[in-house]
Amino acid sequence: MFGTVLRTGLPGYGIAGRVFHAPLITATPGLDLTAIVTGDPSRRDRAHAEHLTSSLVNSVKELFELDLGLLVAATPNRTHVPSALTAIEAGIPVVADKPIAGTSADARRVVKAARYRGVPLTVFRNRRRDGDFLTVKSHLDDGSPGEVTGFESVPGVPGAHSVFYRLLVEALTAGGPVPVDPESAVRAPEVIEAAFTSARTGQVVAV
Repeated sequence: MFGTVLRTGLPGYGIAGRVFHAPLITATPGLDLTAIVTGDPSRRDRAHAEHLTSSLVNSVKELFELDLGLLVAATPNRTHVPSALTAIEAGIPVVADKPIAGTSADARRVVKAARYRGVPLTVFRNRRRDGDFLTVKSHLDDGSPGEVTGFESVPGVPGAHSVFYRLLVEALTAGGPVPVDPESAVRAPEVIEAAFTSARTGQVVAV
């Protein structure tokens, strides 16, 4: 509803919670960082220093006593599913940090629960809004680069995804075995999609 401020709970104050979610929540009009969940003493001190008006609680369960309008799950990956399901059961909209689940079955279970309860659910996927991506997109939209034959954008070690892409294409073309790079797979699932397309069509796909 226009003009409504969403009281937002943030479970987790590690890298994801502190560096990404908390700043985005506090910078977004209409969102209030009402409470942060962390049981780590040093993180509690840091959270208190950086967000003086936010309550600090020890568990996700405590959040549900605070009349929240949104929960942003920035806890370790293995806890995304239970955190999301608990919030959905309580009728609280959820933004789950990526990955939403460790398996497709668990992901479908969360989506099904949200649909059944009529609770909004989304997965935090910030790369499409990063400055480098938006800059390249704006140039592509106005046609200034001319014909583009390849594009690589890698968070972390330069070239890491292109190496993973090449190895994966080679493995798929040869019939296996398929290499698994958890870091690349989690950070850039489009690399895997591109590799499958390349192996199927015999053409290089830009990643």
